[in-house]
Amino acid sequence: MLNRKTLSVVVLLSCAFSASAVTNPEVKFRLKANIPSQSFYVQPVGNWNDGDVKMLWNEAALSLNAISHPLAMKNSAGGISAYLLEDAQLSNVDGTPIPLSVTVNNVLLTAGSSASETILPEAEAATTRQVNMVVTQTTKFSDADRPPAGDYYGDVTMIFDSLLPPDTGEGS
Repeated sequence: MLNRKTLSVVVLLSCAFSASAVTNPEVKFRLKANIPSQSFYVQPVGNWNDGDVKMLWNEAALSLNAISHPLAMKNSAGGISAYLLEDAQLSNVDGTPIPLSVTVNNVLLTAGSSASETILPEAEAATTRQVNMVVTQTTKFSDADRPPAGDYYGDVTMIFDSLLPPDTGEGS
């Protein structure tokens, strides 16, 4: 019986000592800033691209609700074109895909630099423009072929290029 009391006192003293040796609390976070070029930029308006952008499931329509977010863009030296780095899709842990379409300024983007599409012609890109980026599900589902329940993830990478004005042949 004496041994148990001694052990209890040692444990209590140990806990009291640990509590008094608490380190100073700290607050840590990362800062991020992007200062665009004055002549060519494409950037999200607001903070919608920080973290996961959620597409919500609409049970009545058996589809994901589209998402739409603004982009600000300018190119004082020409137009702006864009393409997707790879096909846009969501997939679950089993690899079940849900294909998506991505449009910017009502222009459908496809994968690969050879598929680059003009988003803003030179005349429109000369001053800052705000355009919409929209992501929608491309497959129509029925009760029989709806995707399995679970979490789906995917990355969308859009590449924007500066389009040089056409060579008019003057000055050659």
